[in-house]
Amino acid sequence: PAPGEKAKVETLTAADWVDPSRVYLTGMSMGGMGTWELGCQRPDLFAALAPVAAHHKAGLSMYIAEQLCKTPILAVVSGNDGVCHAGPEMKLWQELLHRGSQLQVEWAERLGHDDVFDVVYCNNIFLYDWLLQFQLPKPAGPVPSPSAQISSGSRR
Repeated sequence: PAPGEKAKVETLTAADWVDPSRVYLTGMSMGGMGTWELGCQRPDLFAALAPVAAHHKAGLSMYIAEQLCKTPILAVVSGNDGVCHAGPEMKLWQELLHRGSQLQVEWAERLGHDDVFDVVYCNNIFLYDWLLQFQLPKPAGPVPSPSAQISSGSRR
């Protein structure tokens, strides 16, 4: 990922209007490679990842598998992809599964590389339903009870 992408995600995740237990990372093609790499940099930040028609740097397979073995991953792959071939991804998937990963691979057999975007992100909700199954544990911390706020004179 470009320098600063991790900081942007960390800043947005800290916003009051973001549920930090439901931050997901997905991207297609080069964005899928960014999904693998940014996910590795902060696996604690993402509830799940979904690289789509993606590829990764072959030299990072073991590192990715080590970093992401506890993160749910949906890899969507096109069997007819002339840009990001599934073959090199299979070694990574094997490494992830060997480490007990919750990896799910979905094949879009007849789609070309560019067609995957419309099918996955625009024409159905499968990806979104899959992602929403997962959330990180909420941070433990004291939550003031309403009675404590009333007795202390706090108002909202």
